[in-house]
Amino acid sequence: MEAVSGESDFWNDQQKAQNLLRELKAHRNIVEPWDAIRSEVTDNLELAEMMLEEDEDDPKAQREFETVVARVTKAVDEQEFQSMMSEPMDINNCFLYIH
Repeated sequence: MEAVSGESDFWNDQQKAQNLLRELKAHRNIVEPWDAIRSEVTDNLELAEMMLEEDEDDPKAQREFETVVARVTKAVDEQEFQSMMSEPMDINNCFLYIH
């Protein structure tokens, strides 16, 4: 999709171009948060390995690691919830009125 959007004749058909960009944005909104989570997990696995190798009880490092684990867990939970919103109309805004 990104390659197609970069072609010189991409904007010749405005409606098709807008639909493709809307779809590309929807895909990015799904993929990018998971990539960020994967990156954070990878970075912090290195921290965990260093903590195990040093075999020291560093309370500051442990608290930092626990904070990271909590943040990643929350991010995964949020993304799992978002993955339930996979219908085409789910990307649209919703208004709820209570009378």
